[in-house]
Amino acid sequence: MSNRLIAAMGLGAAGAVAGSALAYRRWATQPEPEGAAFGVLEGTDGTVGTADGTTIAYTEAGDPAGPPVVLIHGWTEDRRVWSPVARRLVEAGRRVIAYDQRGHGSSGVGRDGYTIDALGDDLRAVLEGLDLHGATVAGHSMGGMAAQALAGRHPDVLAERVAGLVLVSTAAAEVGVSGRRERQAAWLFASSAFQRAISHPSVGPLLTRGAVGRRPALSHLRGTADMLANTSVATRTGFLTAMGGMDLTEGLAGIRVPVTILVGTRDQLTPMAASRRMASLIQGAHLEVVADAGHMLPLERPELVTRWILDTPGGAGDPDPALSGGAPVGA
Repeated sequence: MSNRLIAAMGLGAAGAVAGSALAYRRWATQPEPEGAAFGVLEGTDGTVGTADGTTIAYTEAGDPAGPPVVLIHGWTEDRRVWSPVARRLVEAGRRVIAYDQRGHGSSGVGRDGYTIDALGDDLRAVLEGLDLHGATVAGHSMGGMAAQALAGRHPDVLAERVAGLVLVSTAAAEVGVSGRRERQAAWLFASSAFQRAISHPSVGPLLTRGAVGRRPALSHLRGTADMLANTSVATRTGFLTAMGGMDLTEGLAGIRVPVTILVGTRDQLTPMAASRRMASLIQGAHLEVVADAGHMLPLERPELVTRWILDTPGGAGDPDPALSGGAPVGA
C-alpha cells in the first residue's frame, strides 16, 4: 500500500496545487449523488469502556428492537463516513451503531495503543458493552481489519454475537509501509505542510481524489479530507505502521458466519487482489466487485453497501442489478 497510498492521495505529485482550482471548479459543477451526502450521523451518543482503559464513542440510531448493525470506519476516518448508509439502514428498521475507532473522532487510544489486535478487542467491547446478539458487522478499510481481528482473536464472541460480516474495501495483509517508505510516510503525514494542504478547502479535495472512483462528488472529497485533517498525527502514523505489519489471514478459515466482501474496480488503496485473497480464504464468502468505484464505497455506493448489509445475515444472494455496479464474483 506504500506507493499506492501516496499516489492515490496525490501526495508529492508535481503540479497538484497548480491544478487544484480547475479540478475544484469541475467537481463543484457536478450534481451531488442523491442520498449520498457526507454529514453528521444523527442519533443518541454514548461510550463503552475497553479492557485497556479507554472509551469508544458511538452513535446509536433506529429501532431499538430492530436487528442490530455495527458500522466501523477506516483509517483516518470517523463514524460520519457511514452517514449515507446509516440513514438507509434506519429506514429499513435496523438498530444502527456506528463508532469511532480508537484514536479517531471522539474515542481514546488506551494502553494497548495503535495495533490491529486492539481494534479487534475494541469491537468485542462494543458488542459486549451494548449486549448485541445477531449483529451484522460492516467494516470499511481498517474497520474491516477490526472485524477480521475479532474473528481471529475472539471466535467465541463472533459465534455468539455476530450474524454476518460485510468487509468493505479492505484487506487481511500486505498493506501499510515498512522501512524507508514507512519513515517517509510518517514524515509526510506529520508535516505542517501536509496539514495545511489537507485542511485547505480546495487543495484538500484534490489530495483525496485518488480515494474515490470514476465520478467524484465534491462532498465526498471534502468529507474525506476533513476526516483526515482531524485525525491526530500519532493516529495517522501509528496505524500506518500497524497495517504494515498486519497479517490476519490465519484466522479467516475459521469464520463460520456469512461474509460478503465488497471492492471497487478503481480502489487504489485496497485493490481487488486483496479482496480476492480474503474471499479465497473465507469459506462461502461472496465477493462483489463494483465497477468504476474507488475506495470510499460507503460514500460512493451507499445503496449497494446497504443492500449487502441487509442481505448478508441470510447468506450471499443475487444482487439487484439496479444497485450493483459490477457482476458478483463467487469465492
